[in-house]
Amino acid sequence: MASPLHFLLCIFFLSCSIFMPSSKSHSTNPFNGGFAISLIHRDSPQSPFYNHSMTTYDRHLAAAHRSIRRLNWLLLRAASQNDPPDISSEIFFSANEYIMTFYIGNPPVKINAFADSGSDLIWTKALPYFDPSKSFSYTNLSCGHASCTELGPERKTCSKTDDPCTYKLTYADESTTSGVVATDKFTFEAPDGSLVDVGFLEFGYSYVSSPDFPGMQNGCVGLNREHFSLVNQLGIKRFSHCMAIPDAGGSGNGRMHFGSMAPILGDTTPILMDKPWHYYVTLESISIGDQQVPFRQGVFNVARNNDEGFVIDSGTSNTLLREDVYEIFLFIMTLRVPFPVTKMLYFDLCFHGSYQDLSSIPFVTFHFTGANVRLLKENTFLEVGGGFWCLGILKSEGDLSIFGSMQMRNLWGQADC
Repeated sequence: MASPLHFLLCIFFLSCSIFMPSSKSHSTNPFNGGFAISLIHRDSPQSPFYNHSMTTYDRHLAAAHRSIRRLNWLLLRAASQNDPPDISSEIFFSANEYIMTFYIGNPPVKINAFADSGSDLIWTKALPYFDPSKSFSYTNLSCGHASCTELGPERKTCSKTDDPCTYKLTYADESTTSGVVATDKFTFEAPDGSLVDVGFLEFGYSYVSSPDFPGMQNGCVGLNREHFSLVNQLGIKRFSHCMAIPDAGGSGNGRMHFGSMAPILGDTTPILMDKPWHYYVTLESISIGDQQVPFRQGVFNVARNNDEGFVIDSGTSNTLLREDVYEIFLFIMTLRVPFPVTKMLYFDLCFHGSYQDLSSIPFVTFHFTGANVRLLKENTFLEVGGGFWCLGILKSEGDLSIFGSMQMRNLWGQADC
C-alpha cells in the first residue's frame, strides 16, 4: 500500500510572504531532486493580470466570485471521475489565484502560468505565447503513445497510430479549444532568478480556440497526483508552499518548494490516496475561540459520487463550507463579533473597524485528523476597504467544502506522498 499523503499547515508569521529577488541571474542549474519557485498572486502589482482600476473591495468581490465558480467546476470534475480526465478546463482561465513562471523549449520561451492543485495538466496557449516551430527540442506525441490514451475517446481526435496526438474540448458555454499533446524541455524560474532544468515534460499545446474562448493567461501547471501533473511527471514525493498576501510590502510573492527542498515538519493529516484528482482530507471539527461549531459527525466525509467531502485547494481563493455547517458557523461568529454587523454582497458578516479591533474577535481553528490549524485573524476577516472587514469564509453552493488559499496566507502548507 502506498504511504499516505500528508498535508501540514504550521503557523509562521511572514515566514516567506515578502520576497524581492536580488537579481535576475539567468544561470541554469540541474534539477537534482528539488527546487523552489516564486508564487505571485494574480492581484499583486507584479502580476501580468493586475488591474490598476480595481479597488480592494472590487478585488475581494472578484475573488469570492472566482471561488464560487471554481467550486462548481470542482464538483463537476469530481462527479465525472469515471470519465477520462480533461486536457484542459475553463477553470484554468478564470478562477486560479497564484502564478508561477516556467520556460519551455530550446531556445526557452517564458510562460506565466497559474498553479492549480486541482488539475493535472501542464498547459500553454499557442502564438503569440509559444511557437513550437522555433523550438529545437519540441516533439508531438503520437496518437499511439500511451499518454494519448489518457485523453479518452471523448477528447482524443486522432485515430491513426502515427498521427500527432490531438484533442478537442467543448465547454458548457459551447466555446471550444483544440490542440496537441507534446513534449519539450522545461525550466522553472527560482526566487533568485536562476533557472532549474527539469528535463522534458508532456504538456498540452492549444493552437485553435473559438473566438469566444475565455481567458487571458497563457498557461497552467497542474499539481494534483494524476498522469500529466508536474508532481507525477517528475516523480516528486514532496512539495510545500507559503502563499503571500497580494500587497504585502508591494510584492505579493510567496514560494513553493519541490522534492528535497520541501522537508516535512510538525503534525500531519492524511489525504485520501484513492482520489488523486483533489487533495481530500478529514475535517473533524471547527471551533471559534473555545466554542466548537456543532455539526453531525462525518458531515465532511467523501460521498460515493465524490460531490461531498473537504478539499484543500490552492486554486480556490475563499474557504467554502457546505450550507448546513456554514449557517451554524455564521450564527456563532456573528454572536462573537462585538460590533454592529452588516452584509455586503457575497460577504454575510462585515463590520466597520480597524485592524486592532480584530483582537477582540476569537480565533477560528480547523481541527483535521492529527492536526489543528488556527487561522490568522487577518485571514479570517478581510479588509475590503472603507474601514470595513468581512468574513472571508463563504457558503458553498453544494455539499463539497474547500479550504482556500486566502485562509492559507502566511502559513506553510506541505504535502508528502
